Amino acid sequence: MFRDYVCLLLEDCTEQPTFPHAPVGTHEASVPTIQTMFGWVTNSAAFIAVL
Repeated sequence: MFRDYVCLLLEDCTEQPTFPHAPVGTHEASVPTIQTMFGWVTNSAAFIAVL
């Protein structure tokens, strides 16, 4: 992103380790931030359809 690359996150292809008593995972919190500041967020089905 800092070198003018367009970043793409395949949301359903990334995950985090879950903790038993964690109220919200960092994945759910990070996706909107990534979409707002760093690039595009989509899922693998949409990405494959475009290919």
